Amino acid sequence: MQYKKSVILLVSVILLTVSFIIFIYKNPEFFKALNQILKNDHLESMNSFLDNENQKKAQILNQTNLLSPCRTVSQNSVVKPKLNRAQKLNRLMDVSIDWSFKNLSGELIDLYCLRDQKRIVINFWATWCPPCIKELSSLSQLAKENKDKIFVVAISTEDKIKVQNFLKQSFSDLDSLFKIAVVSEEEKLAYFPEDNLPVTYIFNTKGFLEFKVVGDKNWSDKNIVQSILKLD
Repeated sequence: MQYKKSVILLVSVILLTVSFIIFIYKNPEFFKALNQILKNDHLESMNSFLDNENQKKAQILNQTNLLSPCRTVSQNSVVKPKLNRAQKLNRLMDVSIDWSFKNLSGELIDLYCLRDQKRIVINFWATWCPPCIKELSSLSQLAKENKDKIFVVAISTEDKIKVQNFLKQSFSDLDSLFKIAVVSEEEKLAYFPEDNLPVTYIFNTKGFLEFKVVGDKNWSDKNIVQSILKLD
């Protein structure tokens, strides 16, 4: 009796396997989708591991309070990106503030040197993007009212003269504490591989990414401001 049950079970398994193989053969798109799901699961596991590693680094910094001394950078030098970064996985933690550039006034901004002084808010925008334009004033207000605790910069990849003319015509009242810069698309993607606009990255005072916000926000909202100020 037990032998008969085993045979029936074996035959059932074989039939199911054959049926599945026939189904896959007749439905190649299903196989592709299944394969993609398995790949995504693998990436999720990899991402989880990398996130744990980043948390360990943060814990070490918190325990030892070890922060690298700010590098010496002359006013005429700019730290160039490692362009192979754009080839990495486009994931939340694949961003870096080890980056320097000049704003529209020619002032050198070195994000790496600011990280242990202030929370850093990096906004990416464009003149053709209505939601981007909508939040510029509140970003300026955020910078003005929290100048000692939060550094705010808005970055565009458009033509510099086009951006300057647009700001003169539309935002003559932007506070001088609010920094606006223009970089190349290639350079931007090397550090922040994100195509959506507007998108804003918020870093704590240790240089670790805390929030990524896609879409426009009222950055002068008290709850948002308090959330940023709580980041250490």
